[in-house]
Amino acid sequence: MRLVSHKFFPIISIAVVSLIGASFFIMSGLKTTHGTIATPLDDAFIHFQYAKQISQGNWFKYFPGAPISSGDTSFLYPLILAVGYRAGLTGLSIIWFAYALALACLVGTGYIIYAIGGYFKLKQKNALWIALLVISNGWLLWGYFSGMEIALQTFFLLATFYAALKEINEKKLKWLPLWLFLLTIVRPEGFIASALLGTWIIVLRVFRGQKITYWYAAFLPFLTYAAQLLFYHFTTGEWNSNTFILKTWWYIISSQGIFPYPLLNKFLSLSIVLAYFLPKEIAYFANDMGLISIIGFPIIFIGAIFARGKEGQRSFPLTVSWIILFIMEFLALLNIYAVTEVTRRRYFIFLAPLAIFFTMYAVIEIAGWFNKKLISLFLIFFTILSLGNTVYFARAYSFDIQNIFEMHFQVAQWVQKNTAPNDIIAMNDAGVVPYLTNRPFFDVMGLVTNKVARVVHEGPDAFLKYIISLPRYERPAYFIIFPGWFDTNETRDVIKLRAILKQLGTPIAHFTVSNFSIVPYGTMSVLKPKWDQ
Repeated sequence: MRLVSHKFFPIISIAVVSLIGASFFIMSGLKTTHGTIATPLDDAFIHFQYAKQISQGNWFKYFPGAPISSGDTSFLYPLILAVGYRAGLTGLSIIWFAYALALACLVGTGYIIYAIGGYFKLKQKNALWIALLVISNGWLLWGYFSGMEIALQTFFLLATFYAALKEINEKKLKWLPLWLFLLTIVRPEGFIASALLGTWIIVLRVFRGQKITYWYAAFLPFLTYAAQLLFYHFTTGEWNSNTFILKTWWYIISSQGIFPYPLLNKFLSLSIVLAYFLPKEIAYFANDMGLISIIGFPIIFIGAIFARGKEGQRSFPLTVSWIILFIMEFLALLNIYAVTEVTRRRYFIFLAPLAIFFTMYAVIEIAGWFNKKLISLFLIFFTILSLGNTVYFARAYSFDIQNIFEMHFQVAQWVQKNTAPNDIIAMNDAGVVPYLTNRPFFDVMGLVTNKVARVVHEGPDAFLKYIISLPRYERPAYFIIFPGWFDTNETRDVIKLRAILKQLGTPIAHFTVSNFSIVPYGTMSVLKPKWDQ
């Protein structure tokens, strides 16, 4: 107990466990690729590509000479990565910079969880134990060391949450405005959380008359997000990012309908889509997460209620806000379709630390009613489960990296050897190949290529017409796609679009993976279009 109570012991133990967890995952990935550093997601290289371009003065341009595009979901992350690239961590070395950033966020995550435990009157050893369970969680480690912005997003959410707990109750905003700003620009889901907090602060000040210093900082999330939308509009002509336009039902569904007002038709169609897909989403989520979704989430909410009871003035609606945030994030997944389970599951990772904390809080409170010795037994039990979880996700991490290495890295090598420097490469996986080859790129789904996302939603005929309407020097010289797309029975227009892509060329090369986990199909093919025929 004396050792645990030492003021430096918590941060040292958190740092050591974080380093061990990071090393375990990174080494498993390096073993798979025989020493080549890689990531388990092609998407991470989209961040790296934007960072490279920003560091070279081509702000938010996906390759030299391209217009500004909005294919990076995170506004902040590529800017931070650009610092590492500018410092000399170029090529694959930028991944080490991303890993170092993730490790720092992991340590910060553990310490904030430990501090939140103290805020809610947990014993020091129990708060530290929960913090160590969080940072050694395999799901969290997979996300943090995926090369994505998950680590930043999660850390900013926790920092915002903790600052809100303290500063709103103390009626003095200090660090919260900074965290609200950073959380807003790290990912769109961050805006949901920061807007929720900002709204509550405004309610406390305007409607309840509580005197909170610098309360007007509550408008910062809304102003920041509005600034992003203005940036998109003045640089790309759209009022939102290409990612949002491509993946959200609001843009997918038609504005035509029984009413003379397009906006009303949109809302009606969206309601029908939600009514149709929501039960399927719940069934998928229950099947994918198993007992965690059936039993775990009620326990999380019970833990949040217990924790709220330990607050002092309790001016912050902890339980309600967290439930609203979770539900909004759950509904946001309705926008993601035709992707692998691992890819979908990653959108929830940033909620994992709070979910684990509240779960363990509920367990500790309930166990304490019967026998305090049960608390240690339960903590040991969950530690064993956590270790099994870590091993499972470490294996998944290595398999996913193997997929990207066997397929996308080999495609990049082929492109480097068999295409000319000015050849435009068309793909829907917009990360590895453009980053490693420095070739001009055409995104057939429209994430990093402007205007294409809207054309995709207009149907395959519109897409083919758009491709042909391009000046000859802007047409792709090669299409690199998954031929498995053509064998699907799905009926959405985007599937028909892929059928048209098949007509644009014959396969001249194939790349396969031994066991696909993160990629949707086991084979990717290179097609050479014949524009003269």
